[in-house]
Amino acid sequence: MQHEAIKYQVWSYPKSPQTGLVDDKIPRILLAEDNPLDQVSIRRLLEKGNVQVHCVDNGRDAVDEARSGSYDLILMDILMPEMDGFVATLKIREEEQAAGGGGVPIIALTAYSLKAIRDKCRSVGMNGYLSKPMSARELRAVCGLFCVLPPGEGAELEACGTLPILDEEEALENLGGVRPLYDELVDMFIDQTPHLIGHLVDLVGAGDTEATKRYIRRLMVSADTIGAKRLAHLCSHIQSSLDGGNLDDCAQWTAQLPHELELLTNTILLLDRDGL
Repeated sequence: MQHEAIKYQVWSYPKSPQTGLVDDKIPRILLAEDNPLDQVSIRRLLEKGNVQVHCVDNGRDAVDEARSGSYDLILMDILMPEMDGFVATLKIREEEQAAGGGGVPIIALTAYSLKAIRDKCRSVGMNGYLSKPMSARELRAVCGLFCVLPPGEGAELEACGTLPILDEEEALENLGGVRPLYDELVDMFIDQTPHLIGHLVDLVGAGDTEATKRYIRRLMVSADTIGAKRLAHLCSHIQSSLDGGNLDDCAQWTAQLPHELELLTNTILLLDRDGL
């Protein structure tokens, strides 16, 4: 999964985010960051989202903390004293393998998004990377792939009616301004999404929450890619209701998907994309 190419990329994440390992409602995140300003800003962004954060300022302490097995996610800076983030991740993965346990998700924090850095993150066993500086939205987007984030300060969802049905300009910018690629993705979306939404409605009706989570995430990412703001936002409502176990709300939101898709399709058909 990739968003805005240079901001973050996650290549390995669970089918559904986990509830807190220690507390069913409060996720615990280990932040390994030696820059005091970055440490404070990231910690405060996370704590505003009702996340419990423990901070260390070097890779050696990160390895020691990871042994406790009590963290849902580790945010690992790459350049740190005593032991850098690459070596720390390798040691954590080696100890996990020796113990025969599962691997705690590790996301690299880096000011560099060069391909060589991304490749090294992947080779040492990291699950993805997040470029610094990051916004609260980007931080929550990445963390939310691995653990269920409780609603936090300023985290209330906007009403769908305040969002544009389609934001081509932003979507094109995220795709590097490549119009033929955008048009191809839109055509694929129009062709495939009616079947996907029909399948989602059936899954919700059958009470298959795990499959619904997988498919709603897929729809949300696809909608966000083409700039379908209202549809992506509706998907976020559905995902939130699923994560909270509110199946009645989930069914109500899901029932709106066909109508929202119709609005989006009509909007797309009214646009002469080739003439823009």
